[in-house]
This record gives sequence, C-alpha cells and structure tokens, in this order.
Amino acid sequence: MGTCICNEHYDPESNCKLDLRDPPTIVDATGDGNCNPRDKACHYIRFTTRDGCSNRTVCSITLKQYKIDGSSTESVVTTVPANCPNNFDAYCPTTVQSRKRREAVDEIIAESYNVSLSNDNSSFSQPETVTVLDTTCVKIENGAAVIMDGYCLIENVCHGNFTDLDECHTCDPTVKRFSWILKDNYCDIGGVCYPSGNVSTISCISECNPTLDKYTWSQRDDVCSIDGQCFNDGDTNTSPEECLYCDRVKDQFSWSQEGGFCYIAGVCYADAAVNPTDACRYCNVSVDTATWQQNVNDSACELEQEEKDDNSVVIGVGAALGTGAAVALAIAIGFYIYKKMHVSKVVAARTTGTLFDTSKNKHFKFRVEPMRTDPVEQLPMSDYNMPSTSVDLNSARVPDNLYN
Repeated sequence: MGTCICNEHYDPESNCKLDLRDPPTIVDATGDGNCNPRDKACHYIRFTTRDGCSNRTVCSITLKQYKIDGSSTESVVTTVPANCPNNFDAYCPTTVQSRKRREAVDEIIAESYNVSLSNDNSSFSQPETVTVLDTTCVKIENGAAVIMDGYCLIENVCHGNFTDLDECHTCDPTVKRFSWILKDNYCDIGGVCYPSGNVSTISCISECNPTLDKYTWSQRDDVCSIDGQCFNDGDTNTSPEECLYCDRVKDQFSWSQEGGFCYIAGVCYADAAVNPTDACRYCNVSVDTATWQQNVNDSACELEQEEKDDNSVVIGVGAALGTGAAVALAIAIGFYIYKKMHVSKVVAARTTGTLFDTSKNKHFKFRVEPMRTDPVEQLPMSDYNMPSTSVDLNSARVPDNLYN
C-alpha cells in the first residue's frame, strides 16, 4: 500500500481529504454541553467535528468561573493544542485538575468553557460552550451559580448533608461546605481514622482523645508507662519488687514505693525485716527506706560493731606507720585499751607489750616488742590492769610484724 502525497494545505492523516484551511464544524460536545464531575473527571472536553481534525488542531478557549458569592470572572482567550486521537474528536484541556489541587479559598463552584477549533490556527469554528458543574446541587441562574441548601460541594462533586466519606469524615454544610469534616468522636492521625479512646500500637501511653486534639496522639492520664509497658493505676510490680506500684499522680513514668517497706538492691522488705545476710542490720523505714540500718538495741550486735571499729583503728595504725610510726602506735595502744575497758573485757598486758584480742580467743591484735638491747622491766599492774609507766619512745622501735 502506498503513501499519499497531498497537495499543499491538505492533511495526509486524512488521506488528503481534510483541507486544513477550512474551519472545523463542531457537531457534538461532551454531555450535550455539560461535563458532570460526578460522572467523569472532566480534565478534557470532547468536541466532535464533521470533517475531521488533525495533530495541528488547536483550541481557542475563553474560561468563565462562577463563585459562591454570585460573582464570576472571565479569563483572556488562550490557545492550546488539541488532542485528536481518531481524526474526528478533538479534546481540549480544562483547569479542573489544577483547581482540585488547590484549597477552596476562592470557592469556585462552576466553570464554563467557550471553545473554537482551528486546523491551521487561523480559521476558527463557531464557538461552543460547555459548563463543568455537578447538576445535582449546582445550577446557573441569571448569570450566577448557586448551591442548593443541604449540600456540600467537595472537589466539584455534590454530597448531601451528613453523607459519609469514610468511618470518621462526613459532610456538614453548616460547618464546612467545601471539605469533609471530622466527626466528633474520631481522630484523623496520619491520614488514618481512629475512634475515641483507641490506643496507639506504637506507644501505650498515647491515645485518640478528640476533646484534646483530633489530629495527633494525646497522652493518657489513666495509666503509668514504665519501661515501655503500661500499668493501670494501683497495679503492683512482680516479686521481689511487690512494694512498687503505679501511682499516676505521683509519677506516671516510674514506680512509686509503697509505705512501710524498704527497697534495697532491687528487693522489697517490710519494716523491721532483718537483712538475710547480716542479722545485725534491718529495715527501718523511719530512718531510710533505701539502706540497711544497724540494730543498736541488740548487745551482741553492738559488741560486733565495736570490734569492727577496733579493726578499723588497727588498719589505720598500719597505714600511718610510714610517716609517724612511734606516735601512731602509742595513740593506737591507748585507744585500744580504752575501748576494751568500755565493753568490760579483760586486757592482758604483758611485759613484752603484747595485747590479745580477748582472753578467750588469744588472737593478737598487735604486738610491740622492745629493743633486744634494752629489756623492759616487769611493770606493776594498776587497778585497771594497765601499765603504770609509759613507753620510752626514744628507745622503742617499730615492731617487726604488726598483724591481725
């Protein structure tokens, strides 16, 4: 099959039948003159020609827009390329798509397009007018467009009063006539509907509370959120931390401690409970609920504490020997003897200067030996079993071994 070679001004796509110089004749338009956004997108208006169109066809458009206040605006003539897919139907673009993307601040409720076609951008057809409006609730009367009562006009489409878009959005023209409104008992968070009281799956402390905010999560006030978990008011922790409980008024994000308990090293103990590893220490909530207290009412425990204090003194003497051995030693001996007298223990003092822990145990607290070249004479015992003479610090020497 050969290719037609047309004379000048004739269109080869029509097999040289269409004279581009002739203005098109429009025989039909979309929807008999109205494009209803309820039925189709209305991004293009179709014009059917009698003799045909081509890829050179253009649309000359005058746009008129009608507003809710009864006024209207008319734009200057614009010429844009037409789309002619079948050589007879020419499609001219509208502004509906861009208008839907804008907020309805100017409240345009209808448009009309006065269109002429041309195949050579010189000779134009008689104009045809096509309106773009939803005839369900919009009509043009006396050059003005009006919306019937009881309707919302959202994205150029009419919706009756209280028509629902989804679970949480509805039409209420008394509140907003050009957009959906959020129902009273719902939240719209991130484009998702949530009923009132719905708890977030990400954070148990967050919920939908429309009275506070319909578009973001609100913080719950009826639970504690501790370590990523939620607890009802009054819930207690598990053993051994059963004295810890949720008190959302005191602290919504950490455990509160119940009265009458100590909480020591991650374990709860009732008041007066004894330390399981030290019978001389117990829980005393009136002093401190976080540490063990010494039992000063038990003589055995008091004696044990005294001995611990004595040991501390001996250790302190050893630490001081490096700089002032003789002085520190004399002070330690006097303090040691005094403490032993205080607890009614017998102090065994021998001529060698040896002192025992107790007469029963015979454990050396420390030993002082005089210099071998200067023997110490036998000292008479006083009423308190104490040496009656002092040690000569010039002749005494540092003991070779000081031990517990």
